[in-house]
Amino acid sequence: MCTTYNAQMRKIYLALGLVVLASICGGAWWWWSGSTEAVQYRTGKIERGALTAAVAATGAVSPVSQVTVGTQVSGQIKDILVDFNSEVKAGQLIAVIDPETFEYRVRSAQADVDAARATVLTAQANVVASRAQVSSAKTDLTEARRTHERNLMLVDKG
Repeated sequence: MCTTYNAQMRKIYLALGLVVLASICGGAWWWWSGSTEAVQYRTGKIERGALTAAVAATGAVSPVSQVTVGTQVSGQIKDILVDFNSEVKAGQLIAVIDPETFEYRVRSAQADVDAARATVLTAQANVVASRAQVSSAKTDLTEARRTHERNLMLVDKG
């Protein structure tokens, strides 16, 4: 039994030795059969210029943080004072709304005020004219009463 066991162990050791030897030979062949080409580098003169980087990708873009911006009035934007993704502070002016619409409204309201003032002046002139007519009518009334009294006295005298 001992001899068969020793024979089996020798076969196992021999097989393991052959596997290890084959591995070493294969690794050596791979190491020395690799590319023997020399590494080539591309060189060029250094120049100053704009550096641009572009990324082409698909998918959804989500902001890191989102801020709601509001105005006290609405209108068309005339000028934008900050760039995309610029950092801004509270109260900082970021855009100018075109004032043309509001200037038109102011001019229109001023014209309405001027028309109302003209109406008031016309009404005041009418009041002055009416007072003059009342004064003239009072004078005419006084004159008519005197004439009436004189005519009554003349009728009484007969």
